[in-house]
Amino acid sequence: MSEDGIDATGRKKLRDWNDLDLPDDEIREWKKAHFTADGAYEWGYGGGCGFYPDQAKEWRRIGIHDPYEADQWNSHGFTPKETVEWARNGFMSFSKDQPALWRDSGFSDPSEAGAWRKAKFNHAQALSWVEADVDIETAIATSTQTGNRFHHIPEMYQWHDQRDLDNPANDAVAVTLDPISRYHLYHKWFQHGFSPSAAYYWAMADYSPDQAAELRDKYLEEK
Repeated sequence: MSEDGIDATGRKKLRDWNDLDLPDDEIREWKKAHFTADGAYEWGYGGGCGFYPDQAKEWRRIGIHDPYEADQWNSHGFTPKETVEWARNGFMSFSKDQPALWRDSGFSDPSEAGAWRKAKFNHAQALSWVEADVDIETAIATSTQTGNRFHHIPEMYQWHDQRDLDNPANDAVAVTLDPISRYHLYHKWFQHGFSPSAAYYWAMADYSPDQAAELRDKYLEEK
């Protein structure tokens, strides 16, 4: 059997515990948590997720049986308990519903984020009303009357002209932008029109310049 669990005929073969390079005590823990050898491989380091048996068991306990889905939530700082709360408020899929983007932009309460989303506001639109200290009922009434879902364009979604990019004051912000290199700050983030502070928050939410620009453009088109 090959390393990826595919035999010579191209069919997936079930792994045996002997196929895993694990100490006996860890194998016992996986078995105690009711995992097969295949499950232990996928959830553990073999599949790239790196969960320990008790961690994997907790994610399965809340209903997430795909280790890669669990890894997305976990790698962005969501505990299983927090994931349940976000899911209860409509954020069922990490990649589709973007809970990290909502949370990292100030929506720490999943019920608040869920309420804005249920009212048909996307993240950028909701952020614009919250920044202006406008409650959701007023935002719904106003946007229905005016047809404009934005109160204003939030800072992290704004384009900036060349005068802003050439501002020496940007240097003070640039040095704080770990893990963004200065090269990528000035040649990639700025090519997409992000200010230093906007680039910082997008990067801390684990978005690349291209991903951030794609989401920004998508949100700003939905008026």
